Amino acid sequence: MNRQILLRDNLSDSGEIPSSGSTYSSPDLIVHTQVEDPQKYFKDTYGSDVSMPLQTGSMTNLIYARVKNIGSSPKQTFIHSYACLSNLFLNPSIWKDRQLKSISGKDYVSTGIIQPGEVGVATEPFVFNAQQNTDYCHTGYVMDTDADPDFPAEFKDYDSYVAWIRGCTHAAARNHSRISSQKSTYEQMNQFSNPSSTDPRVGAFLIELTAGFPVNTRIVVNCEPLGIINEEKVITDSSAPFQFTVSGIIPPSFNGVICTAIFLPSGSQWPTGGKITVSALVNLAKNSVAAQYAVNLNAQPVLARANVGKLIHIGTCSTEFI
Repeated sequence: MNRQILLRDNLSDSGEIPSSGSTYSSPDLIVHTQVEDPQKYFKDTYGSDVSMPLQTGSMTNLIYARVKNIGSSPKQTFIHSYACLSNLFLNPSIWKDRQLKSISGKDYVSTGIIQPGEVGVATEPFVFNAQQNTDYCHTGYVMDTDADPDFPAEFKDYDSYVAWIRGCTHAAARNHSRISSQKSTYEQMNQFSNPSSTDPRVGAFLIELTAGFPVNTRIVVNCEPLGIINEEKVITDSSAPFQFTVSGIIPPSFNGVICTAIFLPSGSQWPTGGKITVSALVNLAKNSVAAQYAVNLNAQPVLARANVGKLIHIGTCSTEFI
């Protein structure tokens, strides 16, 4: 990499060697809720630290990453991130086994080609499960290939570590702030996109639970770019299946996730064979080829934002507890 890519140690880090200021305040490892256009948003806010508090009760914290090309030639980068306790920064041989995965399950996130002087944003975020992992400090390491990271396995003394972190523009750490939050019993992330580069579409999401879930179980759905923010329903009858429909406008070229969280009442357990199903539907013109496959939902208010067209089922994901 040879100092051509900058993953900042702190907001004032310009890539000069050695770096100064905090080495644990990287503004480029960013906990953030979904935004409609991550590429534009995180480039436009490069001069600011826009990281949000990490939700300790969530299994689906999104962590975005960005870098800057401070070299003289175009670069594509591959960013790795790891969870660690603050006292493990000196022990890469330990935290290298605590690698964060991207939404699609990769060991890294990548950028497109970054021109000299430009900022590059990873095409997808990492996901951090704060219920299963209490290592709230994260390190980032950038490569210009998708090969395994080449950072040192260990440091013999403090001097070696300090010299490395101060002299390495493509490595940084972030000690994320923490806040208390209600712990969900289960979270499911379903990825979806709008392949059209010009046409926004109404999207409807049907969440279904089998009978048997306890009364007062809460279901909360979120996808902020679609205007779906903490949409919530509560189960009032455990003997019947439960349906919950939300809708929003899917922007052109959008690629994101809808997160469905379930909160069981205190002391309750999952029903044996209990199943959650999330179905995605989109509104298409009545004369479209797919219109013959239109479906009807009982929740007619979903159609209020569509005005014309029909809802077409485009995919379903489910999880069954046995």
